[in-house]
Amino acid sequence: MYDHAVRNAEVARGAGLVSGAVVGLHPAECVRLLEAGWGVGEVEGFMRWAVDLAARYVEEGRAVGLGGVWEAALAGGWARGGAV
Repeated sequence: MYDHAVRNAEVARGAGLVSGAVVGLHPAECVRLLEAGWGVGEVEGFMRWAVDLAARYVEEGRAVGLGGVWEAALAGGWARGGAV
């Protein structure tokens, strides 16, 4: 899912630029999924999966940080057990 961002950073580094991939979903993706007919539980599950995947990319050194949904997750209550 985040491979495109990783490849773009690699291409930039290959061109002599300082670059690293920051991965994560934009919080607005929740709305788009709900509008597409996904249930709230499905959206929450997908967003959690996406954050876990992004964290793995960082742990593996493929990305340099988490962006997008991470800030929303903290502000929206995931850290306190809330929903998307």
